[in-house]
Amino acid sequence: MDFQGPKKDWRFKDGDMESAIDELETGSTETDFGQTWEEPLEAFTNMPADLENEVKSSAASPGNEPAVVSAPAPRPSLLKKLRGLNKVHPLVKTQLVLPKIQPVLPKIKPVLPKIQPVLSKIKPVLPKIKPVLPKIKPVLPKIQQVPLDTPSKHEDESLFSPFAHPHSALDQSFRLLRSDNWENRMEGLNSIRRLAPFHPNILTQKLHSVCLLVVQEVQSLRSQVSRVAVATLGELYHHLRHAMDPELDWTAKTLLQKAGESNRSIREEVDVALLHMRHSCTPSCALKALINWGLSDHNVAVRECAARHIKAIFKSMGTTGLLCCRMGDMDSFLSAICRMCQDTSQEVRNSGIKLIWVLEPNQDLNKKLWKMLP
Repeated sequence: MDFQGPKKDWRFKDGDMESAIDELETGSTETDFGQTWEEPLEAFTNMPADLENEVKSSAASPGNEPAVVSAPAPRPSLLKKLRGLNKVHPLVKTQLVLPKIQPVLPKIKPVLPKIQPVLSKIKPVLPKIKPVLPKIKPVLPKIQQVPLDTPSKHEDESLFSPFAHPHSALDQSFRLLRSDNWENRMEGLNSIRRLAPFHPNILTQKLHSVCLLVVQEVQSLRSQVSRVAVATLGELYHHLRHAMDPELDWTAKTLLQKAGESNRSIREEVDVALLHMRHSCTPSCALKALINWGLSDHNVAVRECAARHIKAIFKSMGTTGLLCCRMGDMDSFLSAICRMCQDTSQEVRNSGIKLIWVLEPNQDLNKKLWKMLP
């Protein structure tokens, strides 16, 4: 097929790419074809209009065989090619990052065997978690803004502020706790919970009377009142600390009795109150109360609850703390461990066996334990 007129070569020449890059670096956007880079680069991607019309007319003329015109292959724009020249090769990137990674590798390698079993458990759960994530993300900022001491929907916001007149507030709480109306008794318990963190010195002056009234409400048949009373006792342990040691024996007895109830919320509150007791009060006093009233109970749930807290106290004390106790107390503690190992409950027996392993490194304690065991 013969075309008239000068033929144009629309291919890139060797110097075109370099000249285009130079023009971009110097800030000039004009090309040899009178176009700018912002306009569509049709000259580089499409066939010229006059050439296309001439091909179509010759193909439609009679006597000539239909010409097969192949469209030019789509060619990426020049700008994309120019931009690609500025990208860093992946190998170069890895060489730049390696010096920063190598010092961290010795710390990561020992942790890998522990991480791999966890990852195998996480992978099957991921398909279930992914659909939930879009719903959780919008809520996270609201959760992070809530302070830790914000009361729950079941608690009054006034519990987190001090009294203006604490002495009169204590007298008022006594009157409310002696009332026949359960709502008044709830209000009296909340007043004592409010006095414990902000006015502990005022509570210590009448601590025995306060504990008597609170323990009376712990034994209440109304579950809502009993739950709040157990929480109040935990607040007294937490904030009054060693001042509660004289009242520990009989208050812990009441709590352990509630640990055997079927109400799950009350059992959870009892567990939290005993947790405050073992962290805040003297460990030896807490051990005595748990051993005397917990391990000797007929209810399996009570013995299991006591065994959990006894094991936690022994672990926190260690062998040195146990050796610092009086001889009579130490013997009673060791005999309690032997009783735990012979209990009918599997959980209690496991706690006793773990305590024997904790005390085994000390030879003196180990000898005494083996003498007490049958």
